[in-house]
Amino acid sequence: MFLKNILFILFFCYLNVVFSQCKTLSITSDDAVFISGISSSFNLSVNPINPGEKVVYKVNGSKLDSCVYKTVSSGVGIYKINATADIYKNNTFVETIHQTYSYLVMMPMVYWDGPNSNILYANIEQILYVSIPGVSPNSTTLTLEGAKIISNINGKYTIKPDSGVRSVSALCSAKLPDGTSRKMGGYKLRVLEIELPTVQFNSSKPNIVVPDSLYILKDIKMLPFNLNYQITSFSITIIKNNIAQKHSLKGNLLSENLKSIIKSLSKNDVIIVDDIICKIQWVGDKKLKPFVCNIQ
Repeated sequence: MFLKNILFILFFCYLNVVFSQCKTLSITSDDAVFISGISSSFNLSVNPINPGEKVVYKVNGSKLDSCVYKTVSSGVGIYKINATADIYKNNTFVETIHQTYSYLVMMPMVYWDGPNSNILYANIEQILYVSIPGVSPNSTTLTLEGAKIISNINGKYTIKPDSGVRSVSALCSAKLPDGTSRKMGGYKLRVLEIELPTVQFNSSKPNIVVPDSLYILKDIKMLPFNLNYQITSFSITIIKNNIAQKHSLKGNLLSENLKSIIKSLSKNDVIIVDDIICKIQWVGDKKLKPFVCNIQ
């Protein structure tokens, strides 16, 4: 019995020695996703390596200068690496280790980063970002239907919708590192008109006139813009005793003369405010709707 125990311990120690010397070839990559036409790197390593041992790596039959295998895969599908590691000790060949590694190659994707809710606004220049991971912006081409490209700085496109369009279609194509040119995908944006503000006298009620100034009654805030409005000119027609008299003014303030006239108005006299020109940030001058005040 004692002899059997001794033999079992010796056999166990032998197996430990044998398995501790068993070498494995590993293939790893820092890339989480493998993209067609874009270079990928794979690291080969043998473990354990004992003092005096040297490893020569081969992939698909070709000897590597180092432990890193670089490749560019074209197309879409499953690719396989057939790797070997020749082990030498003191310049004497010892053994060859084999390993295979399979990986999925996908087509590159275009990433769009545009205005909020994919909305463009008529007559306003807006920014559209276009990028393809692994592809230089200089190798990317953007074509638009329904809009013009004002500028392009490293994939940051300034675009402006054409007059009267309801939508804009964008198409991205690129020349990949493997030399192939592909259409990468499209993007669609809606085009909305800027809603013009309405104006009124600086009064709590529309039919009560405070002879001070006009002001914007409706404050439009549209994403992604907080547009600024400024009234630059308007005209006032006063109808008193069935006689109409028109006055043209600059800015949004009433003249002292008009203030005096308005103060003298009686019930059923009429004030018509027309030709209201409003300067809107990034849009320019727009004519607003007129309004009428009946003196009560």
